[in-house]
Amino acid sequence: MRHPIKFSTGREIDPNGSIVGLSESLRVYEGYDGPIDIMDGDDQWKYEPLTQVEALELACIMIDRWAALRDMLQNELKEINKQ
Repeated sequence: MRHPIKFSTGREIDPNGSIVGLSESLRVYEGYDGPIDIMDGDDQWKYEPLTQVEALELACIMIDRWAALRDMLQNELKEINKQ
């Protein structure tokens, strides 16, 4: 099942397994195996670095996902502690 991320630039990525990783050196990776491939306007996948705008949009998306996980876990812990 595809879960592409579309950027305001018109390009999109479709991370393997919907996984986006970040190294200690702040390099962005997709899936489990490497750099992010970009789908551009001619419907071809190719490796190209994210633009600054795309990287910022991706960072915001991933921050939102991590925050949703944090909120879910906090709510689960509250429920457990009520028992």
